[in-house]
Amino acid sequence: MHLQRAVCPQVRSIVEEYFASGSIDDVADSLEELGGVGHLAHYFVKRLVTAALDRKDREREMASTLLSSLYAEVRVCVNTRASRSVG
Repeated sequence: MHLQRAVCPQVRSIVEEYFASGSIDDVADSLEELGGVGHLAHYFVKRLVTAALDRKDREREMASTLLSSLYAEVRVCVNTRASRSVG
């Protein structure tokens, strides 16, 4: 829980900035600066979805797009790491 309290304001800021700018790359960079998505993925998704549901259809669609894009990035990274460890 201590980790969540430490990053809570930063995650909220990332979500708000995304809704304002629409930049998926900025979100990915900001999450990477926080140490990657892995350890706070559940919290980030919860914050994003909760914020989107409190807004209009545009933000809901943006949240869906962001999650799809980040999921694709994570899959590429995992597949790249897996193929490196095999070869």
